[in-house]
Amino acid sequence: MQLSKNKMRTVANLGQHLQFVSDSQDVQAIREHLGEDAGNYDAFFVDVQNGEYVELWGMCGIVPYHSKLTSRLIPAGESEPEHASKTWNVLCLGCEAEYVHIGPEPNTCNACHSTDVETRAI
Repeated sequence: MQLSKNKMRTVANLGQHLQFVSDSQDVQAIREHLGEDAGNYDAFFVDVQNGEYVELWGMCGIVPYHSKLTSRLIPAGESEPEHASKTWNVLCLGCEAEYVHIGPEPNTCNACHSTDVETRAI
């Protein structure tokens, strides 16, 4: 199975429907299923339906802190569903806050509400 990594989210912004997998035997089984393209992830967030992975996120480390970044793993050639939210790296030029935003492109800073922000889709 060829995989492509095309999206990052923090643990806090992952869907509640995903199951966290950090047990070494379960992680190894996922790695074996995915093959060499699974990367060096220590844990995964998965959605399994009818015995198939329909959503899979890899995470380095085994403690799912809310600020921890995860990478979406999808089969190569497939794309993110049309309804999926975009992830944005936001830098406020007013208060110099930097954070990740999921949803429509933000035009104001969450911290100081300044409209002087730079955004980049990630």
